[in-house]
Amino acid sequence: MPSTNAIRKRTLDGAQIRLDKESEIPVHKQIVEQIIVLIATGRLEPGESLPTVRQLGRQKKIHYNTVSRAYKELVAEGWLLRRSGKALTVGSLEGAEAPPRDLDGLIDLTIRLACQCGYSMEELRRRVAERFSAQPDRILVLSSDSGLCQILKSELEQHVSCPIQTSHPDRLSADPLLAAGALVVCLLGAASVLRPVLPKRCPLISVAITDTDQPLERIRSMREPSLIALVSVSKLFLQRARGVLAPLLGRRHSLEEYLPENKNRLQLETFDLVLCDSVAFHQVKAREVFRYHLSRNWRLRVSLDK
Repeated sequence: MPSTNAIRKRTLDGAQIRLDKESEIPVHKQIVEQIIVLIATGRLEPGESLPTVRQLGRQKKIHYNTVSRAYKELVAEGWLLRRSGKALTVGSLEGAEAPPRDLDGLIDLTIRLACQCGYSMEELRRRVAERFSAQPDRILVLSSDSGLCQILKSELEQHVSCPIQTSHPDRLSADPLLAAGALVVCLLGAASVLRPVLPKRCPLISVAITDTDQPLERIRSMREPSLIALVSVSKLFLQRARGVLAPLLGRRHSLEEYLPENKNRLQLETFDLVLCDSVAFHQVKAREVFRYHLSRNWRLRVSLDK
């Protein structure tokens, strides 16, 4: 099997980014949010290169300073990696090199790294057995956005029967035992921040968000000027979605946002389309509602499954 470094890296195609220069959402913010969503959905992978600021500027017919401002934000937040003399690339969101694309390759990589660190095969075998014998007794969902915690917990409850807790990552430093005995779940991009503050042997799963193609295609198919509502219990969800939807709206469609703060039902029958997360879905009454699941890839251990 070829090594990870031998895998050809793709380059971001400017066509993957759609911009509306007349939108109230600044153009550089549209770039930021759309690149984050491309990374979080797995459409852009660690190591993939991005066009230079001038290349993307020419492709999208915008000033290169606008692209530079977007790239700087993405680098500051850890989504992109800048190395002197080299193209800007997607950072390794797990804090390590991108894993091989099949299980045998992953096992080979694990053995190689263990040997490089001075561990014998017997030590590796024994430690793996110990880790699998100590099954987590609960799931701990970590996110700085309480709404995302709520969504992740709600979706997980459809797949597992063990207890599920939610918390802000900042609590880990104040309460080191918070993650003890738990399987930690976070969204892709947060693992590199969480791993250093988690207990050494704490299992951590990061999940990619669901692709956004389906709701975007629905909006593209709307021929008449339409009124669209975006509903979520998460402020971050609304922020990301706003940046992705802005280029599709233009002056043709209108968008209104709702952040439910109680259990009251939202009467949105006047809207042509309502996009909402899997929690807010239960509070919405409308003619057409698209329910967006944050993640459909809940691959947890059998001992945690229903």
